Amino acid sequence: MKNKDDINLVKIAEEEGVELQEHGDLYRARCPFHRDKDPSFFIYENKRFKCFGCDVAGDVITFLQKIRRISFPAAMKHLGLTMGDWNEETKSKSMLEIIEDEEWIGVDVRRRYGKRFIDILLMNEIKRLANNNENT
Repeated sequence: MKNKDDINLVKIAEEEGVELQEHGDLYRARCPFHRDKDPSFFIYENKRFKCFGCDVAGDVITFLQKIRRISFPAAMKHLGLTMGDWNEETKSKSMLEIIEDEEWIGVDVRRRYGKRFIDILLMNEIKRLANNNENT
């Protein structure tokens, strides 16, 4: 399975038209998300970005979502990432266990999607458990 940490954010940013300048261990540019006179957009270790002008920050997935104005699944698909390796071990896990496993999609789901997303998944898990109990 391809991991988002293996994807070079510098390469993706350049492919999207961001004119990066090497600046020591990082790269900088005028921010592609707002009008910027001076470079305030930085990429760190080819994995994370931060703009000190508009305070946008994130990883390669967030970058693609913002620059292309696409959804999280569309960004994942563009990068060739999957929502996890749904092998037998994963299939045997409950949704709660999958949510708690930060490697599920390579990001911390709780932080990225917040309480609403977790509530929906938990309700689905409760329904699944209720259906399993009814069928036994």
